[in-house]
Amino acid sequence: MLEASNAHLEEGVEIPQEIEVFDRIYIPGAPPFGPAEDGFVPSMPRFGDSEFLKVTGLTHSERGVPCANVPEVQERMVSYQRRKIVSRIDELTDVEEYLLDDAEMMIVAYGHTARSARWAIKEAREKGIKVGMLNLRTLYPFPEEKVKKWSKTTRCVLVPEMNQGQLLYVIRESSFSPVISFPQHNGESIDLRRILHFLETMGRKYYQNIVPAFPTTVYDPLEWGGRKRENS
Repeated sequence: MLEASNAHLEEGVEIPQEIEVFDRIYIPGAPPFGPAEDGFVPSMPRFGDSEFLKVTGLTHSERGVPCANVPEVQERMVSYQRRKIVSRIDELTDVEEYLLDDAEMMIVAYGHTARSARWAIKEAREKGIKVGMLNLRTLYPFPEEKVKKWSKTTRCVLVPEMNQGQLLYVIRESSFSPVISFPQHNGESIDLRRILHFLETMGRKYYQNIVPAFPTTVYDPLEWGGRKRENS
């Protein structure tokens, strides 16, 4: 998942030697924004095909004309876009199942927060804490079946987010285990040491009698604040 925090990183990338290119179907004069006869990918003209193509970020008709004030057209096009996505959930969802085979706790994270969680998991594993992560590389369509699968084999689910808990409720609907919210909404990236601190000191205590969510202060006790200042 791309976001501003990831965009500011500097690191190596692996570029595949071969990239599959799909030559999109083009039927002269056909509406470029569908739906096509098969109900899915419509014809799309290419640069130089001498067709007039209107492009807008607004809800639009099959010809690209804004249609927010035409309810029947907007309903038809929005339904088409959703149908195109949900009919390919297995193909479009992208998750990483990291060290979950023997995990007792599962972290569900996405974007930059997943990087913090990965480090915390490695450190916790060295201390004998069995924790893994479901890294959501895409959020829509939501990988509901993956959450169900791993929440059946883990005893609790931790959801760290750089907000007040937006994805928490979606995860809770799919989880068979209690879900703990780990919110932080001060504009800073979640410090990976805070996640590790929770896993070391509080994670196992909340296997039983877990309440749905805790305020951020629960994860920032005095001893953690002092250690953070010493290391800064």
